[in-house]
Amino acid sequence: MSCAISAATGQFYPKNISRKMADMKFDSYVWLTEKQLKLCGVGLAESQKEKYFPLSSSSGGATVHLYNASQTENPEKVAKLVGRLVPVNVFSNFKIRPDAAWKLTASIGEYEKSEWLTLNQINALGLKLKEGAKYVCVEVPIPSQKGDESQSCLRTVQFYNVAELADPSLVSKMKNMLPISAHTGRKYQMALAMPLLQFAIEKGLDSPFWLTAALARELNLHIRGKAAPARLPMKGLTKEIELYNASQTNDPNVAASYAYRQLFQPRSALSGSHFPRDITRILSAAAMRNKYHSIYWLTKKQAVSLGVHILPGHNPTEVKIASEKRFLFNADQTNNSKKIEDRFS
Repeated sequence: MSCAISAATGQFYPKNISRKMADMKFDSYVWLTEKQLKLCGVGLAESQKEKYFPLSSSSGGATVHLYNASQTENPEKVAKLVGRLVPVNVFSNFKIRPDAAWKLTASIGEYEKSEWLTLNQINALGLKLKEGAKYVCVEVPIPSQKGDESQSCLRTVQFYNVAELADPSLVSKMKNMLPISAHTGRKYQMALAMPLLQFAIEKGLDSPFWLTAALARELNLHIRGKAAPARLPMKGLTKEIELYNASQTNDPNVAASYAYRQLFQPRSALSGSHFPRDITRILSAAAMRNKYHSIYWLTKKQAVSLGVHILPGHNPTEVKIASEKRFLFNADQTNNSKKIEDRFS
């Protein structure tokens, strides 16, 4: 039995749901909601409107009615749009809000991909639009200074489908080069990633990994010839930080391997910095023993300052910092590990 497919995402439904859908004996494996029917610009025959599959939300929300593509007036059109009904803002850390998403998706029939860029992103990356490029205006939230989206105001933003670019192939290349810090193993926030991407494209650099000259020396790497660094302003620093692309060194694989290792090293939930080697060993062992997934650790006092609290009944891991005993908790032992993780994403 083939698995049922969501028209919106192009992904398979779980096997238990697929089996129940198969029992309805429809000809297509593709299923979609009433809203998605409208987005595809197809209708249902009157006799088919009461023949639906009721899909209950895992979070206990309302039941959604799913219709099979073969029940529509144009199954072929639905098949062509599979996986393209969820718009993606290619270079953003934020998901497109549902009300904005529907506006973008409404025009997806014109394009091969549901990938979008804002005008600001296009300009920041030095990309060019083709002549007469069409755009869709949507309202997006600007979070308050405290980062609380519920307190945000809205502003109108122009979104362009990647097909409206003079050279859409550049986006695919850039996606594979989203900048990663060799120091942390994590992707840079988009405000920093944009200028690094633009620099890489302009200079013909092909590695996603970036590092300082100091780290290059620590890893016994040599910066090639007269390679120029990218210069970025950083919060809390009076001067710009200079970063080199791994492809500007004599062995790009060394930076990549180092970055991968750093991705799993324990870090302070307050500063994001590494712990000394002996403490790292203790925390890594505790994480493995207790099956913690987060790399971030904090004290009770730090938890309060970050607006989270330690869950009842959870024991700390004891370490020594500067000859003083410290009791550290993993972010997974708090009531909101995501809030901590998001500080460094």
